[in-house]
Amino acid sequence: MIAVFQSTIPYLQIRGLSVMGEKPVYSEEATYYSESGIPDKHEKAQVGVALEERKGIRESFDFFEGEKHNRLTLSDLEEIEAFRHFIKSREYIREIETD
Repeated sequence: MIAVFQSTIPYLQIRGLSVMGEKPVYSEEATYYSESGIPDKHEKAQVGVALEERKGIRESFDFFEGEKHNRLTLSDLEEIEAFRHFIKSREYIREIETD
């Protein structure tokens, strides 16, 4: 599988850990009691994300390809999925081709 991404910024570089190093952070299950003794149970839930140091992550994702030097081609499935998740909240990057 190949996915091509395009940026509005030429020569854009994105730190690999920013894309691949996110891991979910969860709250703990617990039961708290009010002063009157009424239990308030809290279930485990995702409360955010944190960056996790991992071996084997590329140092950066570089948009150097194409005529305007603003394209990136990925072929690793894990990188493609992580990059798709990463660009959801970034309007300056979009996926333009998938094969």
